[in-house]
Amino acid sequence: MKRQIPQRSLLAIAISAAFAPAFAAENVVTTATVEVVGTTPLSGIGVPRLHLPANVQSLDDRRLDEIESQNIAEQLVRQVPAVTMNEVTGNPYQADINYRGFTASPLLGTPQGLSVFVDGVRINEPFGDTVNWDLIPNSAIAGIDLIPGSNPAFGLNTLGGALAMRTKSGFSHPGGKIEFSGGSFNRTNTELEYGGNNGTFGWYGAGDWFREDGWRDHSPSDVKQFFGKLSFRNAAGEADLTLTKARSRLIGNGLLPQSMLAQRREAIFTHPDETRNDLTQLALNGKLWLSDTQSLSGSVYHRRTKTRTLNGDMNDEYE
Repeated sequence: MKRQIPQRSLLAIAISAAFAPAFAAENVVTTATVEVVGTTPLSGIGVPRLHLPANVQSLDDRRLDEIESQNIAEQLVRQVPAVTMNEVTGNPYQADINYRGFTASPLLGTPQGLSVFVDGVRINEPFGDTVNWDLIPNSAIAGIDLIPGSNPAFGLNTLGGALAMRTKSGFSHPGGKIEFSGGSFNRTNTELEYGGNNGTFGWYGAGDWFREDGWRDHSPSDVKQFFGKLSFRNAAGEADLTLTKARSRLIGNGLLPQSMLAQRREAIFTHPDETRNDLTQLALNGKLWLSDTQSLSGSVYHRRTKTRTLNGDMNDEYE
């Protein structure tokens, strides 16, 4: 049995089909851009932050550039909750960093409770586990991860947590930058950096020079830092060869009796309290991809630090 459709119905269907695209075009709604933020792996281990049983706090290069600071210690204090600073000597490069009651300090005798790494190399000094902030190349730091809690994977004295820093490369930061700043007490700071790559090989270099007379008597300081990196990248893996060189002369003349402080805040009790640091470090980091989910990585490094101190601890004129 055949059923015939009236011509009037066919005409109505044809008219509605002809106007359908026009109506659809008039009702198109453009929505705002939606950003989907994925889980960010920690540098070097490839483990997503949310998969770690700790409140990991991270600073990327954008956040590091937003806040002007003299060194890594100041960056942590200004941007990471629960981090405080104690400047016993009055020198910006000799500050104690306190995190949840645990300390990373350049001063011998301070109980150390934080481990500090740069590109997987532990920079706590063998003698006293101290941390010399003046030997960390400020301009070359691309990101910082603060992992709280006691973890034997980070070595001895990791009682309160670990601070892991990663450096820039010609692949991550191509281009150049020159920055100069100055301040009171003849403080000047010069930063230079340049990087690039050809798709397979990359190169990066950064230099910092800081000097000041200090706001107290007889308290000048001078810090010079250089960082260089040669990189290799392909589908099978990657490798980085880095050289870090730093020299500093820091004066931190310590505390002052309250009676002298009331008379003149710029005064000092004894001098000089001088520390000279000289660092040479060569490191090779490599990673080989075994599959989409497995990799083999390792590091080899040579680190040589020379420290000289001179302390004047007597004041015959004070009674």
